[in-house]
Amino acid sequence: MSWSMWPPKRPDLGALDLAFAVRACLVGPDAEEVEDRLEARWAPGRTLATLSVRSAFDLFLAAADLRPGDEILFSGLTVGDMPRIARHHGLVPIPVDVELETVTPALPTLEAALTPRARVLVLANLFGGRGAVEPLIRRAREEGLLVVEDDAQAFDGGEWRGHPEVDVSLVSFGSIKTATALGAGLARVDRPELLTAMRARQDAWPRQSAAAFLQRVLRYAVITGGARPAAYGGIVRAVRAVGADHEAVLHETTRGFPDADLLQGIRRRPSAPLLALLERRLRRGSRRLDRRRALGQALVERLGEEVTVPGRRQEAHQHWLTPVLSRDPDGLVDALRRLGYDATRGRSLVA
Repeated sequence: MSWSMWPPKRPDLGALDLAFAVRACLVGPDAEEVEDRLEARWAPGRTLATLSVRSAFDLFLAAADLRPGDEILFSGLTVGDMPRIARHHGLVPIPVDVELETVTPALPTLEAALTPRARVLVLANLFGGRGAVEPLIRRAREEGLLVVEDDAQAFDGGEWRGHPEVDVSLVSFGSIKTATALGAGLARVDRPELLTAMRARQDAWPRQSAAAFLQRVLRYAVITGGARPAAYGGIVRAVRAVGADHEAVLHETTRGFPDADLLQGIRRRPSAPLLALLERRLRRGSRRLDRRRALGQALVERLGEEVTVPGRRQEAHQHWLTPVLSRDPDGLVDALRRLGYDATRGRSLVA
């Protein structure tokens, strides 16, 4: 293993962002005022700011006219907590196989998954790009399904607010996302009655405390400082020296909500400092994005067509990460680590 090692992800925020967040926790703005500005900036009259995309999805399922046993069709590769939330509501998640080139369901696989109990189609945009979903949306509309777009990893730092034809578009600003605010989600909801119902349910939730968000900010100040190759390599060696798995430690340190307390954790309103940090990040954007796009595209081209890169043909690709399929994933991970690049096997996505 190399003494110096590049981490698999580096938080997309700097020292000034962290300092701003600390100050906002200590001298907090008015939460409702910041919330109003954020929602007006994103999609006026159609936006709900939430603690996370998971929170927004939970609100959507509670507010939509769904019954226990109804089926939710998910892209077969998606963020694992989303089907878990659906099951909590008594709903049945149905995976729809995706095409590797776009990580998007093909129309024939959607047709095969449709049943009389299907009520919602959830399309996930993964790895930093977006698939061509228009045929899927049209077919879902013919069946009377609601369509949700989970932009888990696709925010590009610009003016894109989700596909204009979906009912709900969810954009995440979690800790390892582009223009991160160390949390928060923005839901664009194009059905007024649905947005009203979601907002009413969220208003009954307690608000995340400034103290809780401050703890998160301070933790990520440490993580960001340790993300430089020399420091990160030392951390990995120290963790392994005590017999621990550094991947597991990193995963537990950076995950937003523990499995056991998922629903309790997501059912809170965002704190004022979290909203203020998100407003700052949207205003300032991500300075690393152009360079990341160029480096990601160069890497994909260097790998060549003989290497299977899921999402290679996605649209508007900004290379949030570069996945590859391998017959020997452990061997590939070990080889990359010897070269100074900490790779990891997929953990948060499920097929």
